[in-house]
Amino acid sequence: MGGDFYALVDTPHAIRVVIGDVRGKGLPALAVAAAVLGSFREAAYEAADLAILAGRLETTLLRDDAAALAPSHPGELFAIAVLAEIPRRSGNITILSCGHPPPLLKHPGGVEFLNTGDPAPPLNLGMLNSTVHRPRRFRFQPGDQLLF
Repeated sequence: MGGDFYALVDTPHAIRVVIGDVRGKGLPALAVAAAVLGSFREAAYEAADLAILAGRLETTLLRDDAAALAPSHPGELFAIAVLAEIPRRSGNITILSCGHPPPLLKHPGGVEFLNTGDPAPPLNLGMLNSTVHRPRRFRFQPGDQLLF
């Protein structure tokens, strides 16, 4: 069992997506993935933007009960993730990376890496960096494809 996770939620804000991977494997990784997904499914409806949503996921992993899931040391409990927001009537997609590699965008003109800037730290490691990370917006047209 690994700690890969993903979810897509159609919210009043937009369609929101999370894709990620928890450090490690086995039951601890599965439990952390379940905690992140549960938090995402709840917060995706309420959070005004992706930065707030990422903060909610971070808070989930900072709780003592989630830290107890770490196999040896709570500092080893973290997950890389990418959050995306796809509006229903816009030519843009908004992406926030939390330690995740940059996505690829395939469009009629070719394929390109999307420069999400310096990624935020992985979830549960946000206390290591005081820089505010902001989501970035990219052009996204019908027929375009994303690979996270």
